[in-house]
Amino acid sequence: WVYSGMGGSAFSAGRSPNSRTADILSRCSSTTEMPCSEANDGTQIAAMRSLHDGGVQVCLVDGSCRFISENISQTILQALGTRSGREVIDNF
Repeated sequence: WVYSGMGGSAFSAGRSPNSRTADILSRCSSTTEMPCSEANDGTQIAAMRSLHDGGVQVCLVDGSCRFISENISQTILQALGTRSGREVIDNF
């Protein structure tokens, strides 16, 4: 995903939903629930984030919307984040 600033939407499957590790973005305002730090060196990374308890609500490219738990397996999360890995993913 390309993060283009205000109104942009981006995330990485490299971190679990609502990760306690701070996102690294070109611009941000850190909060307790959504920690972040700024960097402009091309190392930006952002977890899926939400103020929902226990996870995040996401919409998939097939048009379905799902709740993803903060406790999702990292292997499954990364498989969901690939476009051509050909992984077969069971219910999550």
